[in-house]
Amino acid sequence: MVSYDTGVRYLAPTGIEDGLVRDDLPFLSELTPKLQKHALRSGDLLISRIGQPYRIAVADVPEGTTIVPSSNIFVVRVDPEDIDSYYLAAFLQSSRGRLRLGLVRVSPRLREAGQALNWVPSQL
Repeated sequence: MVSYDTGVRYLAPTGIEDGLVRDDLPFLSELTPKLQKHALRSGDLLISRIGQPYRIAVADVPEGTTIVPSSNIFVVRVDPEDIDSYYLAAFLQSSRGRLRLGLVRVSPRLREAGQALNWVPSQL
């Protein structure tokens, strides 16, 4: 981590508060090809892997900025033609959604975590 603006920010679970990604994320010194591969896109659904209740948000990445998530955050790349990211985040933050997340105990394997979201009710 560095104290000057590199355009590359690091998102830990504590960077998600009240359904939003904080604006004051720390900066990383550089963006390696490995980190670039994991960079967030606007609309990605973010779910913390640790802690109860789960921290949930939708990524909104400003132009010219790269945000790299911690390995303690699941990133679900949502197809906007299938379901709206904000709808999904709102459902997962509801009492019913949190109950389902608690029952499923989100898997450390992203593929299984994505399968766990198949039970989300259709939007109206």
